[in-house]
Amino acid sequence: MKARLCSLRPQPSLMGLCLSVLCERSVLMSNQLKWVLGALLLSLGGLIGCGGGGSGTAATSTAASTGGSGGDPTTGYGVTSTGGMTSAGGTGGAGGSPSPCIGPSGWFAQTSGTTQYLVGVHFANAQAGWAAQVVGAILKTADGGKNWAVQNGGTHNTYGMHFADAMTGWTVGEGGTITETADGGASWTAQTSGTTNVLFSVHFVDAMTGWVVGHLGTILNTTNAGATWTAQTSGTTNELLSTQFVDEKGGWAVGMDGIII
Repeated sequence: MKARLCSLRPQPSLMGLCLSVLCERSVLMSNQLKWVLGALLLSLGGLIGCGGGGSGTAATSTAASTGGSGGDPTTGYGVTSTGGMTSAGGTGGAGGSPSPCIGPSGWFAQTSGTTQYLVGVHFANAQAGWAAQVVGAILKTADGGKNWAVQNGGTHNTYGMHFADAMTGWTVGEGGTITETADGGASWTAQTSGTTNVLFSVHFVDAMTGWVVGHLGTILNTTNAGATWTAQTSGTTNELLSTQFVDEKGGWAVGMDGIII
């Protein structure tokens, strides 16, 4: 079965409205009972969910979502680490919580054209987005996910990606690999990270300033679009798996054993 990606569209059906009531009622249920309900609804309707928004995770995917982003406040995209299957969509802002139900708005499948694991997704706007395979290739859409085309991202294992705009982006991965594109992913150039540690996540606040995190508490920073990367002290040897910055001064990294720095 080919991998799928998902995006948000309204689902104004009687079934959707009825299940929306169950969604609201499920707030009063225990988490265990919610997921039992979710499994039942999944068996009835395929990949479904009361989507959480821009950077929410797939609500009822049978695999854990590893990363996602949205192009606008009502459209989100996420990817899962199993079989290349991804999920997307939801309503209302970033970071909504997963819910095992479906409402008037929800999740639906898109065809990625690959069965490889997809480990990262980022949209520069509501139309232009990229999804990263573990092994090399990058997928790109220019129409909000209706169609995905393969771009060559190299031969290294990729674990994270981020785009500052529709043309400029970075991937990170095994062996301290960092690659950069200045043409929307048509070509990628290796950058010197200064480490051989696995890198898991990258985030830029603009086209010049960004951070990378990874193995053994690795944090790298650039202020020149990645021409040079400088190590910063994290104060931990835990794996740092994801990072997010709101500006040049304020940011967070999270990782193993519940660490947040």
